[in-house]
Amino acid sequence: SLDYEIPCGNFIDGNGNILGSHSGITDYTVGQRKGLGVAFTEPLYVKSIDAATNNIVLCTGENLFEKEIFVDHCSFPSGNAPTQSFRADVRIRYTKTIAPARLSICDGGLKIVFDTPQRAPARGQSAVFFDGDELLGGGIIQ
Repeated sequence: SLDYEIPCGNFIDGNGNILGSHSGITDYTVGQRKGLGVAFTEPLYVKSIDAATNNIVLCTGENLFEKEIFVDHCSFPSGNAPTQSFRADVRIRYTKTIAPARLSICDGGLKIVFDTPQRAPARGQSAVFFDGDELLGGGIIQ
């Protein structure tokens, strides 16, 4: 087994201000609220995790929601990738309900614009596209 220590880093806000320190990025997940150890006037949540800088961005609850996301490494079980925009139901977390959205081809992936903003889409997790019960495809959230 490898003996690898995950370095501590900073909790920051959306403007880059340091709010506190964390015990290592592997101890946190996007959307997490409990166990952060940062005092603020209202509850804070993990908005994003940046492995390159070892920073974790925190935000208030209303700032967790995103109207659009980008996915790449897309695959389509039919073997037919879309050639134009289309509508689909999208699931961004295993436990989340599906959300209607418009998907557009963009920069080698798909831009997904939800009808209503979705809570805490997380980079590196899957977004899966459906037409009713039919699986259309999926990609990795960037």
